Amino acid sequence: MPGLIAFGRKWGIGSDDFVFPGILEIFCRVIWLIFMSVVYNLHQDAFIRCTEGSYLQIYCIGILVIMCLCIITTCISVFISSRGSIMNAQPRRKFVKVLYVRSVLAIVEVIWNILGSYWAFGMKTTCEHSVELAVKITVIVFWVLAVTVFIAFLFVFGILGGSKKSHHEGLYSKESGASSSAINKWEKRCKIICCCVAGSEKNTGAFNAISQILADYFKDVDLVPTDIAAGLILVHKDQEKQISDLPSISYDTFTNGSTSRSNGQASTSTTEECTVKPKPWMTTKMMFHYMRYASASYGWPFYLFTNLCTGICHLCKHMRCCSCCLPANQVYFDNCCQCNTATIKRLTGLDQFDLVYADYHNRIFEIPFYVAIDKEKQSVVVAIRGTLSLKDAITDLSADSECLECEGLIGCVAHKGILQAAQYVKRTLEEKHILEDAFDRAQGSKLVITGHSLGAGTAALLAVLLKQSYPDLICFAYAPPGGLLSFEASQASQDYICSVVLGKDMITRLSIWSMYDLKEKTLTAIRNSHSPKFRTLASGAWEVLCGCFISDSTATERLLGRGVTNIGNNDIEEALQNVSMAREQLKITHPPMYPPGQLLHVLEVEGGRACCGTPSFYAEWSRAEDFVKEIILSPDMVTDHIPDNLMTALEQLSDKDFTPRQRKSQEEVTAL
Repeated sequence: MPGLIAFGRKWGIGSDDFVFPGILEIFCRVIWLIFMSVVYNLHQDAFIRCTEGSYLQIYCIGILVIMCLCIITTCISVFISSRGSIMNAQPRRKFVKVLYVRSVLAIVEVIWNILGSYWAFGMKTTCEHSVELAVKITVIVFWVLAVTVFIAFLFVFGILGGSKKSHHEGLYSKESGASSSAINKWEKRCKIICCCVAGSEKNTGAFNAISQILADYFKDVDLVPTDIAAGLILVHKDQEKQISDLPSISYDTFTNGSTSRSNGQASTSTTEECTVKPKPWMTTKMMFHYMRYASASYGWPFYLFTNLCTGICHLCKHMRCCSCCLPANQVYFDNCCQCNTATIKRLTGLDQFDLVYADYHNRIFEIPFYVAIDKEKQSVVVAIRGTLSLKDAITDLSADSECLECEGLIGCVAHKGILQAAQYVKRTLEEKHILEDAFDRAQGSKLVITGHSLGAGTAALLAVLLKQSYPDLICFAYAPPGGLLSFEASQASQDYICSVVLGKDMITRLSIWSMYDLKEKTLTAIRNSHSPKFRTLASGAWEVLCGCFISDSTATERLLGRGVTNIGNNDIEEALQNVSMAREQLKITHPPMYPPGQLLHVLEVEGGRACCGTPSFYAEWSRAEDFVKEIILSPDMVTDHIPDNLMTALEQLSDKDFTPRQRKSQEEVTAL
């Protein structure tokens, strides 16, 4: 629902957002009330015996009364806030009146505690030390809680709040989309979040492009953040319901003759199988081998994060302490002990001579990478780091399309920010003659380019840019961004680019098209839901915390409001119409973009692990088109993107010498 309107202002919260804060307040106040009651009963006589003790006694009695009144009004507000649904605010129409009463009590409480602070700290009494200490603790606890509430108040009042009129009024034009004021508003937000990287002309251009996309995406969405969170939970439950209704897909693992089923990650393919067969070098052993290079590019912070107990010990023997005083080498912008370089050596098994070049310089559109000689596979490896800083995130979000010079193809486009990063790497390689030096030291080697996440997208585009100069190059792109290449360029790269995606990884499915699809589904789920918001949020939190438990299908149907539609809410109906119009406009302004090359989808076997146990995996070849249709919402959509998890899955497949096969088409699935 739109934000709560109270005190002549529109707030960044709704009238149904007070259930959990109210319960927490009641819990704290009940404990506080019990504590104060015990203190007062134990020292009731002591207040009378000491000088000025009557003031402390009056303070304690007043606090007890005020807390009882606050608990009662909070209980009423929680009850009213829990009624209705997200879009049905009629049962909560009296909430604002209760809020006004509660605000008056808050003012009285503050005034009373100001007096209590003076009586406890400003007046000299002859009361027992324990009595004074108890009253002082009560006063201090109140002010701590008051400051916490005040900070929360400033957040919803100053940052998320707005005028009584809709904050979208005047910011958006139905005919032309986001206005300049809306774009400026988002640009200011981006600069505040990324204040440490703003400043140059290039950065300002990036912020402006990102602000344009965000302003267009969020236009006509008059919902508070918790409404969107609840909508995403409902979409996730709807997706899980649809997957559970699909026929189970049997899969022969080729290694032990057993049959298993995918763990809620059923094939999304609805058309024919992939037309281009995988190349002989696209094996799970090769994928695992070069995944180590891609993971090593993240350097020591990520290595220590994934190896909390033993990481430092493992890296120590590879470090070069006081390297700034040692003879110069081809390592740039590393720290004094070359911890990032030590991580590369640790994960790949390289020695110092095998490392041809490493540059950890990081700016917008300029990302770290290194070049190494892989003697085991007789190759020169260019490994590019993924997202690890705000500067990298800005590169990710610069999602406009830009022309890509692709051999034999005309009119191809690519992700603007990632293309500029690839051009930076290419320019550095050529200006410093890095590849020439590497091939002089490793005669007869082939060129392999690899990376993860942002690094995967950069590696793929770098492979396209270098293909004419190095016809035999190959590329392994791990968890690449979904909106990377136009369809023709994606198909043309299938001969020399292999992409690998784990499970429900969100990044490979992320594009402007899939974001608008998600927006439409979220608004539809919010419109159709008749359940209170707190129940939806609680079910989502329960699944995240206790994901190994089986969800109740009846409760899911009740949350989704299947078969029932809320009517009479013109705002959300208009927003849905605008989304449909925007998706039609996208066909002209933003052609669909796809992940690069041939795509291997690594999936978890259903029943392959107990709760919190080690999963079992299999893999199948998929099509790039299957990954840009929709974003699959799940607690795993983030963890499946972590390079360590993908490397664990590839290691398991490599140990089994697993041979993937083509994904079954929808017709084959239906026939099972």
